[in-house]
Formats: sequence, C-alpha cells, structure tokens
Amino acid sequence: MLTKPVEKQHTDTVVNFLIRIACQVNDSTNVAGSPGELLSRRCVSLMKSALRPDMWPRAELKLQWFDKLLMTVVRRRACLQSEEPSCFRKNKTPACSKSAFSIL
Repeated sequence: MLTKPVEKQHTDTVVNFLIRIACQVNDSTNVAGSPGELLSRRCVSLMKSALRPDMWPRAELKLQWFDKLLMTVVRRRACLQSEEPSCFRKNKTPACSKSAFSIL
C-alpha cells in the first residue's frame, strides 16, 4: 500500500481544531471525569501525538483565537468589577474548559 504524506495545510487544520476543542468545551459541572473534561483530555492527547517528531512535526499552532479568548475574559472581569449592566450585553465571554488549561 502506497501512502502519501498528509499536506501541511491539513495537518495544521487538524492540530488547531484539536486545541480549540480542548480549550472551549463547555462543561457546567466541575466533577472530575465529566464528559467535557474527558473530551478535553482526549483532544490534548491526540494533539500531542500528532505533534510527535515521527508524525507531523511541522504542524503549526495558530493561537490568534486564543488571544481573543483571553481578551474577552479580561473584559468580562472588568465588567464584573464595574457592575455596569450595559457592559455585560457588549462583552459576552465564550465558555472555556478549565480542565484544558490545567492539562496544557
């Protein structure tokens, strides 16, 4: 069986998808072993496997979305401190998985 290497644009897409899902799983329970935590852990594990030197060592993580996510958290925190109702309507913070941040 002849195998062709996967094109770089596709490896980048897969790796970036995995890290995004790992960080943005919305899990309202903080119970260890919850489905959201398990999904985050599985995504991180797959990403680590994909980035191994014998797999896809040249895949690039594009983390501009991560910077935007952190900025929304900063704005949300500022809203909480100001307690101004109009601020909450403008700055909706996307759900983030705490477990993904601890895994990474």
